[in-house]
Amino acid sequence: MNAFPEALPTDIDWDTLVDELKKQTLVPFLGAGASLGCDGATGLPTGGSLAEMLAQECKYPGKDKFDLLRVAQYYAFRRGEMRLRSSLNEKLSLKEVKPGEIHNLIASWPVNVVLTTNFDNLVERAFSKRDKDPAKALYDRKGDQKEIDLTPTIDKPLVYKLHGSLENLDSMIVTEDNYIDFLISLIEGNPKVPDIIKNVFRRCSILFIGYGLKDWNIRVLLRYFRKPDIPSFAIQRDMKALSDAEAQGEWESTVLYWRDQKVSVYNCDALDFVRELDRRFREGSHA
Repeated sequence: MNAFPEALPTDIDWDTLVDELKKQTLVPFLGAGASLGCDGATGLPTGGSLAEMLAQECKYPGKDKFDLLRVAQYYAFRRGEMRLRSSLNEKLSLKEVKPGEIHNLIASWPVNVVLTTNFDNLVERAFSKRDKDPAKALYDRKGDQKEIDLTPTIDKPLVYKLHGSLENLDSMIVTEDNYIDFLISLIEGNPKVPDIIKNVFRRCSILFIGYGLKDWNIRVLLRYFRKPDIPSFAIQRDMKALSDAEAQGEWESTVLYWRDQKVSVYNCDALDFVRELDRRFREGSHA
């Protein structure tokens, strides 16, 4: 994320985004890219950096040392899954990392629910800084999923973690096998996703921040739960597409797929986007 903002795409549907935010029907869905450092602040390592560190620890023999799921699978095979989880916990529990500007701006918005596949607690801490009282829940693929017995509000928002949490290391989805088990559990409904989360996908506009567009996890969630007539949005900066013709073509074909799913994809810096959405929301609120 750059300190000097670049021009944002001209086709961003700001009116719908601001309207959904005002109606409290815009639900941020945060991926790993939302927790990276920006403007000089210390952030969490990228998935590629994590994979590289794990690869060194377990002496991973493959060439794809930046593929986190693949490296984690090998690590678990060689050294055990709980040792893998402990290593990840050590690398992600950094005292110097604080909620970033993306977390803080989202926490200032009238949102009732935030979805995330991140293990960290940065968005919860951002809500607490705003004197809000966030509730936390997670999808436990190994457990008996209970219904969430609360009604999220602006002052008491719900942070729902689909891939587990550092607070419950066994819940974390970290290997290829974990990932497959997670998708199977979602499809079979064993355990079932709480009704309140199903309704978020069916009734709200989702704002994806910090995700790779090829993530099968996101595709399954949207195809399985979401009604296609509700607009959603994805923010991702595809740096390769700026200089590589082949990558550009791949980007465009992926965007076409998502548009068919009624998800508008904007190739821009996440922080620049969130800042501009916040500005427009504030201006509209005082109009």
